Amino acid sequence: MRIRSLRMEAVSFWYGRTQILQNANLHFNSGEITAILGPSGSGKSTLIKCLSTVLKPGEGKITANGKNLWDDLNAFRLQLGYVPQDDVIHRQLKVEDALYYSGRLRLRNFDQGSVLSARIDTVLAGLGLEERRYLRVRSLSGGQRKRVNIGVELLSDPQVLVLDEPASGLDPAIEEDLVKLLRRMADAGRNIILTTHSMERLNDYNKLILVAAGRVMYAGPPDKLAEHFEVKDPSDVYRALRDRSLDEWESRYRSSTYAVEEES
Repeated sequence: MRIRSLRMEAVSFWYGRTQILQNANLHFNSGEITAILGPSGSGKSTLIKCLSTVLKPGEGKITANGKNLWDDLNAFRLQLGYVPQDDVIHRQLKVEDALYYSGRLRLRNFDQGSVLSARIDTVLAGLGLEERRYLRVRSLSGGQRKRVNIGVELLSDPQVLVLDEPASGLDPAIEEDLVKLLRRMADAGRNIILTTHSMERLNDYNKLILVAAGRVMYAGPPDKLAEHFEVKDPSDVYRALRDRSLDEWESRYRSSTYAVEEES
């Protein structure tokens, strides 16, 4: 199953009686990095958890190549990597061991140790961690630990990689290195989707999605974000959201060509 496109169609989600995501219509293409922005509590994490099938939408559907994900869930999950914000690896383990044990637990097609070892070699080389393979995870920098967490997901060579706040806690130089790594993955044909609070490297992404109060306020190119919100700098976008009603901003987006492109 090769995933060429991933699409959300009128997706909504509730926690109890509280609506967290409202009528999201979005698409995500292979070979691109899509960054999802928004204030804290805006619904970013819920959105990517729905995309990753961690959560099932209360309304609407998510499709891969036009087929509902939930109709062939196992096939989709084989092509998906999901990296949560918090570490998923034991910090007492050596880097190589962390990947090895994760591979044995999660990947049925790597029953043979030699096959898994070869895949680990490939992943470590791609992540620039070859010289760190025998170090304990606890001794790594924050950026290196993030790469190991990404490596756990790359063992299965997924076509879609979803990351929740991968740059959280990283200094600007380490964030730059991480974004360059993700760019190489996208250029190799992967569909990269991430959430971020950082406004530092927006032009490195192919598309930005901004959500507020569970509603899509923008989905389009990075260089048009400030213009859409009538500010000089992208860092002022959140202030613009506060200065005018969300209903007004949502209406502005839904009447834009960007919304038409997302829904077409």
